[in-house]
Order: sequence, then C-alpha cells, then structure tokens
Amino acid sequence: MADKTGNATIDKGTSGNETVIEKWVDIGGGAHARLLAVVLQTASGITIGKVAQGAAGSEAWLVKGPDTSTDTAISGQITVAEAGTAVQGPNVLLTNGTWIGGHPDNTGNVAYGNDGADDVNMSNGVVLEPGHFGPPAMVANLNEIWFDVATSGDKFCWFKG
Repeated sequence: MADKTGNATIDKGTSGNETVIEKWVDIGGGAHARLLAVVLQTASGITIGKVAQGAAGSEAWLVKGPDTSTDTAISGQITVAEAGTAVQGPNVLLTNGTWIGGHPDNTGNVAYGNDGADDVNMSNGVVLEPGHFGPPAMVANLNEIWFDVATSGDKFCWFKG
C-alpha cells in the first residue's frame, strides 16, 4: 500500500495477534522519516497500536475508538435517585473508555469511581461540579463504575471515548 508520496508500507511480519509495520514517509526537502508501528488485536477485539517515529524514537499509544457501525449507544445519562446511595453504571461495552460529566442542570456535586468494594461516595470518588467532565475512565465496561450524588435526582452524562 502506498502513501500520498508513493512510499511503500512494508509489513514486517505477523506473530500471533501482533503485526509489525514499517513505513518511510517523505517529509520534504529530500528527507524521509521512518514510522514503525506495532498493532495488537486483543482477545476482546480491541486494537492497540504503539507507534515509534523518526531517529529520536518518539512514540505514542493509539487505541481504536468505538465502532459505531456495530456498537449500540455511544452516549447516555445516569440518574441517581437517592443521594448517598451509589448506583452501578449500565452494562455498556467500551472500546476506548468513557468520558463522564455532571449534568448541567444538577443542583449539587456528583462523584464517580469504584472504591474496590463496588461503591463510591463524595470522599473517595472523582467529584464534579454541575456541567463539568472528569478525566477519561479507561474501563472495558461502564458497569465497572459507580455513581453517587450530593442531591437526590441529579444526573451524570457519559459518552464513549
């Protein structure tokens, strides 16, 4: 397969469920950069790639996002009926984690996480003000996360990473 400059992508071989790909890219002025990628297909179908570029060896991890052609909901809301009583997230498979935020109409703070005993509260969770999103939660299923609120009836918003 050729890139826009006509340089070839060379499949360096496959070992089990891992594929190594090497590609030389024309970066202008007669110079070329080497792009080396290792792609791993996990048992759960998640594609993870490690990319190293150039002589300096800079690298980044790449994770495949949700497949909207086969995945169902990619966003939703969770309502916690009673403050101080955490609820478990719904059974939603995640390819690349999830983003979670407090609904903008909330009247109090919310908290999410998992204390290891399948619970969360305002003292041990990620606490958010109304309308704010927390860091991405890198979990395989939304049901690994628990949700609690300071005000009964407040909500969380979530979407797949």
